[in-house]
Amino acid sequence: LKLALSGTPIENSLQDLWSLFEFTNKGYLGSQRFFEENYVKKIHLGDLKKQELLKERVSSFILRRLKSKVAPELPKRTDRNLYCTLSEEEEKIYNAVLLRTKKDLLDELGASQSMMQILEALLRLRQACCHPSLISDKKTLSSSKLERLLLELDKCLASKQKVLIFSQWTSFLDLVGEKLKEKGFN
Repeated sequence: LKLALSGTPIENSLQDLWSLFEFTNKGYLGSQRFFEENYVKKIHLGDLKKQELLKERVSSFILRRLKSKVAPELPKRTDRNLYCTLSEEEEKIYNAVLLRTKKDLLDELGASQSMMQILEALLRLRQACCHPSLISDKKTLSSSKLERLLLELDKCLASKQKVLIFSQWTSFLDLVGEKLKEKGFN
């Protein structure tokens, strides 16, 4: 028995759906090329018959639960873009990482450059923007981004709002946790 759990494969891409079925019931949706030609391309072109056919084919295998049914107590999602400027020290660190990254990538351009190396370089740059401690052993006391987050948290908590904090890096969440403990939150 094979079981696959996923977030939103149908909304993400139909290829994700094919991958899940290929794992759980090999060959059920045909080869990847067949699936691409007979479902993906046609559905993207607006072929509702193919969409309905695929839905019929997979629906008995999918348990789909909506957020409204699973967690009705959750408030409506709110997204806000908050901008902050790096401090001079953070900017120096970021620029150093950027220069090193450019040099490393240019040095390796002639060699067999993989997409993973490029993604890793971009990841380091994102970490440098988030908190300098994420890319260095030096324990920097804080970062502009963390300070901005704490300021927003103070506002939310003062107005009795509930807050969830997500980050791609658990090490950043550890830093947030340390700062919250310093402020008296457990």
